[in-house]
Amino acid sequence: MQNKGILIQPLYQEVWQSSGIDPEEIIELLVHFRLAAPVQTELSRFKPQYFLPAVLPGYTGDPNEVHPGYELRASPVHITFSTGYVPPGFFTCLATAVATNPNFELSFDDYFAASAIHSKSIYRNRVYFSYGCPSDNFVLTDINEAIQVDVMRYVPENSHPVPFKTVCQNIMKLLEECCQKVEDTLTLYHNGSNADRSSRRVQYMCQCSRSSEVHYIKNIDAEKQICSEFVHCKMESIPRRLTINELMWFKKISARESNDDQQEVMLTIANLVDIIRVLEKSNFQNQKWRKLGLYLGLIHPELKTIEDNYPRDAERCLEECLAEWLKNDTEATWEKLAIAVGEAGEKSAATYIRSEKTFNR
Repeated sequence: MQNKGILIQPLYQEVWQSSGIDPEEIIELLVHFRLAAPVQTELSRFKPQYFLPAVLPGYTGDPNEVHPGYELRASPVHITFSTGYVPPGFFTCLATAVATNPNFELSFDDYFAASAIHSKSIYRNRVYFSYGCPSDNFVLTDINEAIQVDVMRYVPENSHPVPFKTVCQNIMKLLEECCQKVEDTLTLYHNGSNADRSSRRVQYMCQCSRSSEVHYIKNIDAEKQICSEFVHCKMESIPRRLTINELMWFKKISARESNDDQQEVMLTIANLVDIIRVLEKSNFQNQKWRKLGLYLGLIHPELKTIEDNYPRDAERCLEECLAEWLKNDTEATWEKLAIAVGEAGEKSAATYIRSEKTFNR
């Protein structure tokens, strides 16, 4: 039980039979206050089974460290509270609320993807779940001042029936429902009083730099944010576009983008040669590859790695930059490329791309 957090009926009946209270009443009380969750696992032949995260050891590692081998990963999201810390009992209740949601399953110790690393997935303050089929993984981690949410996909995007972006947004909607249930439970626990209730907010971690300091994108609303709009943060004075990983949380597009999407096809790594040829014909300056990468949504560490691998080779850096964009942006289009080329200062090249590839829009 201390390794998996699963309590089976024979065990709790034996432990609580001398308490003078019916063991089934005790378990009902734990479930009622979301300290335990009824689950179905293959860990034991005994039924029913209950998940009790509070009995597990705590996770002390890096909250940003996840099982290796993923194909796609959304930028982390934080659920923050006005008190500046996660209210006592909130994470435990949230973990059990998610565990009882039919859309999610607890993800126990396992071999992930092609990795040979076997690592623990369930802790008192960190819980892995799977969602969908083929399953994507999402992790809840209590980092004291917030609850961190991470979502990963371990299969290629083109082999999954549901876009990763859709999965991320669906998970956040379901997580919001679970958070509301937890708040209702905690209010009930405090006899209906809201005096100690902390207001909750979803914040999106900014990936603008390699700074280890956690900071958030400013004034961003998932329902209102248009994917192509510029965003701000406290670390950078210059506004920027959302990175590929950050875009996973937002779905709203402008009217022009909506019309464009009806006519444009998505670009993949198979289009790399065609893109390079078009850029050559447009007279795009290869030395501007880094700025182009920024406007395509690549982050600083990715660009620095390319630069370190191919020093003083602007042509190869441009090729690797485009390849990285195509591999990670599941909604890459010619129009996106044209916009980024224009913002990199190559207006005539952007005009050429549109004239050749975006139906003269």
